[in-house]
Amino acid sequence: MDFANQGIVRLFPDTGIQFIMLNSCWQIDQFFQERSEIHPLALANALNEANKQVEDAIYEEKLDKDSKVLRIAVWHHAVAGLAQ
Repeated sequence: MDFANQGIVRLFPDTGIQFIMLNSCWQIDQFFQERSEIHPLALANALNEANKQVEDAIYEEKLDKDSKVLRIAVWHHAVAGLAQ
């Protein structure tokens, strides 16, 4: 998947919770095992998608226009372990 698209957003209008899931290990490889960063465009795209999902839910009357949405950002990092 293109680095700029390595963010997934899921809105749960019935609970008012939205998850923003990101990849924090897009720069890690066998030579640079300590690098950790979220791709800036992936973050920007995910935030834009998060806003769009809320707007769509309001338009579709799945969310009230004055509803508060709790956004929870989660990310994963490469698993560490012994090299084989």
